[in-house]
Amino acid sequence: MNEEVLYPHIEYTGAIVRFYTDPDGYEEFKPFEAVCYLQFSGDNAHIAGMHGNISRKALRALAVQLIQRGIRTVSFTRHHKGKTVNLFHEVEKYL
Repeated sequence: MNEEVLYPHIEYTGAIVRFYTDPDGYEEFKPFEAVCYLQFSGDNAHIAGMHGNISRKALRALAVQLIQRGIRTVSFTRHHKGKTVNLFHEVEKYL
């Protein structure tokens, strides 16, 4: 019996983002201040499950990292209203 070989391809479509007060917080196992989940689809990201207090400065730092990874748009829902932000149109706000 000749069995066909299947070759798996793993596509990473999500990430957990934790926000720390210390730049080495993750490596030092410190408690995080806020957390969210990112779902990726091409050059788009959707923010879900955000919990904790997150400053605008922290969100800008997240936007910078997303831009550096080639993410162009970010969508999220807040207070039952969906919003999409085009990072490349508003890049000067973040860099």
